[in-house]
Amino acid sequence: MPSATSLQNFKSSAVGQKLRPIVEDPNVVFEMKILVKHNLAPMRAVDDALRRLEVDNTGKQFVGAWIRELMETEGFEPDDIRNMPKGSYVKKATRYRKRVNE
Repeated sequence: MPSATSLQNFKSSAVGQKLRPIVEDPNVVFEMKILVKHNLAPMRAVDDALRRLEVDNTGKQFVGAWIRELMETEGFEPDDIRNMPKGSYVKKATRYRKRVNE
């Protein structure tokens, strides 16, 4: 997983600035939470945008870290990594589960 500093640098980059209104859109975050509820990777909510912007593999990894940051603030934790559906721009993505308070 990219470091916090690297992620912040990515968010400030030209690609990150194009992605911010998509990744942090409240409707997209809501969609991510619905996907998690159905045991699917929240990356699906932004897959088409990543394809449209032709984000490279490193950028995809940063978006995955960005989603992790968002999901953690929403009370979720990483569960496992699974293949995305055939035809997706991103090949593998993390699924999340509701965080269990200890």
